[in-house]
Amino acid sequence: MKGGLGNGIAVLALLGSMATSRVARGDDAGAAVSPVPRSPLAVGAAFVPGLALHGSGSWVAGRCSTALRLLAAEGIGLGLLGGGLAGLAASGASRRLVAPLALVSITGAALFTVSALADLYAVLGPRGEGGPAPLRTLPWLETRAGLFGVNDPTMRSDMFTMVGSDVRHGPFRLSPSAWFGGGDATRRLRLEGAYRFAGPTTVRAPALAPEPSSVELELALTNHDLRREDVSRTTGEIWVAGRYAMANVARELRGSFAEGAAGLGLASVRHVRSTDTDTLLLARFGYGFFLGSPSLSRGDVTAFYEHRRDGLVGGMKIPGIGAGYLGSVGARARVYLDDRFGVAVEAHAGAATMAGASLVFREGAAP
Repeated sequence: MKGGLGNGIAVLALLGSMATSRVARGDDAGAAVSPVPRSPLAVGAAFVPGLALHGSGSWVAGRCSTALRLLAAEGIGLGLLGGGLAGLAASGASRRLVAPLALVSITGAALFTVSALADLYAVLGPRGEGGPAPLRTLPWLETRAGLFGVNDPTMRSDMFTMVGSDVRHGPFRLSPSAWFGGGDATRRLRLEGAYRFAGPTTVRAPALAPEPSSVELELALTNHDLRREDVSRTTGEIWVAGRYAMANVARELRGSFAEGAAGLGLASVRHVRSTDTDTLLLARFGYGFFLGSPSLSRGDVTAFYEHRRDGLVGGMKIPGIGAGYLGSVGARARVYLDDRFGVAVEAHAGAATMAGASLVFREGAAP
């Protein structure tokens, strides 16, 4: 999983840096420096041995402090991942322990993956005095409409139309969305409501504020109706989600971010003649970067892992003792052509695969 995401984010980072007019670079002491050519040796080291020994690219580039921080994050991640999996095996995946131990394992996987992708960004990302900037004022309205194809080897593949929106007021957000399959055979409706405790909102932040991180609480209700199979699933969810500005880790990581979220869900599944209930451990993590310049945000790119198996792509199927445990991976990108209009593309892979594109409109965004 990490290798595939690493290769994908490396290519996307290179494309993003080519599209950036002004970009950022800094040394370990944090002093601003003039743009320098990208080091092919450092780029190569970020892949080999960098995908196994995180921070190798930064080390070769002379950013020893950054390299040691990324290596430490990898070590902590491996420790958490190994400890969580060992606990699951030793307890026989006890129902009382499976949720916290799985969350420990996912946290370890997140640190391991993010530290690898951060090293790739450090050597492939922007050079210069300033990196791509996040929005300081979020749009009060963002709408999207698109077309997605789902290829499912166990069921009939289908095309989906998707519509959705985010409506914000200060720290509050309301996000309805709907997915409709061909002939309305499959329908997925979702309503999210969130409160942001920290980070950008529709209220303009001070111009000199540091690159912001964010934390929010999210509630969601989802109805997934499979009419061909006469199955309907309704899930209530609660999440704590955050985005961490990687500029806090190292200067050369400005313009990139790590995402993480954890939650719980309670599902009611209606079959032909019965109704069952199910509890869900929900989690996701990702790494991404902004597109644009220090004065103008033009979108973002994110690679992610989502720990759930009740979506349109389901969870990855693996043989052996871990069968049915993993979720899905994917990548998404949004590029705004001007202050209001843009396009978004997304690819997602689990038990099934999904890819598509949508048109995006926003109102009220400001750098």
